[in-house]
Amino acid sequence: VTVTIAPNTSTSILLFSFPENSEPSVIDQDNHTVDVLVVYGTDRTSLVANYTLSPNAEASVGGVPQESGVTANDFTDPVTYTITAEDGTTTQDWVVTVTEAQNTEANIEEFSFEEQTGPAVIDSINRIIDIEVAYGTDVTDLIATFELSDNAEAKVGVTVQESGVTSNNFNNEVTYVVTSE
Repeated sequence: VTVTIAPNTSTSILLFSFPENSEPSVIDQDNHTVDVLVVYGTDRTSLVANYTLSPNAEASVGGVPQESGVTANDFTDPVTYTITAEDGTTTQDWVVTVTEAQNTEANIEEFSFEEQTGPAVIDSINRIIDIEVAYGTDVTDLIATFELSDNAEAKVGVTVQESGVTSNNFNNEVTYVVTSE
């Protein structure tokens, strides 16, 4: 009596991640999808995935064999991994979608007035900006030019601030509330 074990026909992605993951990937075995959230600022054009497949299965993307931890792919758009089972004939397409996390930075990067006499001193730790304007400047109607963290928004009170457009009364301290993306 000779007993042989049939080749595995499983085509699962069991684990999938990048060093840039901001949280664990979501693997949907029923819909054959993998959703990955990477940290803000990640260049998705050449990411190298680390993954575990069903025993003895192999992966390819567009006919190109993949190797976990080695092969780079452009994840700007969803990427379809074709998993071929150990039997060499059973296949399953998996769609991997990589999304960049939103920016959590809420900083004022640059700040100036047309009337200033020197560069602004921006203390990002204490969140204070010191700036000097020319003698005789009407500080009740100053328009600031500023740059915020990517996709952030600034308000003074309930008024959204637009760089180079919105005027404020700087007769007293003015508080800008910067909200991240």
